[in-house]
Amino acid sequence: MPNWICDLAKLHDLTVAGVDPTGLISERQLAECLLFQSGRPEILVPRTYRKRFAANRIVIAWDYSAPAARSLAEALPPVREASQVIVVTASDDKEFPTSFGPNDVLEALRLRGVAANHQEITTGKERIAEVLQAFAMETDADLLVMGAFGHSRMRDFILGGATRGVLERLQLPTLLSH
Repeated sequence: MPNWICDLAKLHDLTVAGVDPTGLISERQLAECLLFQSGRPEILVPRTYRKRFAANRIVIAWDYSAPAARSLAEALPPVREASQVIVVTASDDKEFPTSFGPNDVLEALRLRGVAANHQEITTGKERIAEVLQAFAMETDADLLVMGAFGHSRMRDFILGGATRGVLERLQLPTLLSH
């Protein structure tokens, strides 16, 4: 993997990457390298994406984790400019290790100049990555914001996870931060 690309990304606010696994250098491998080695957020864009990029409607995947908090902080510049922001929580995905609730998150955003709404969704038997992306697309979001690899890489490799699911079947531009 060309480490110089990850080094270069360290000097920038954001990197834009694809996730196509084919070719001489796999975009997906590069995207993972950037997530783990650059220390910077990246926006992944599916190969099939044809719309002009805008960040008018943003969905923020929120699970009270450190990666979710980091991705939200790093996404604040476009979030502040968005016309609609929805914080979404999958209530049946896992236990949330937190002492606060959705209203606290909305208030923290309000203090930063962001008017947002919260919506709870359920995954049922579907994978969390599919449910989050489907929700974002149903709400006509331009960008999904989420933390990346909140679990160990081994656990995500064996069990899957939201990040792995997004990397495998990216549906819309997604800002990831690890």
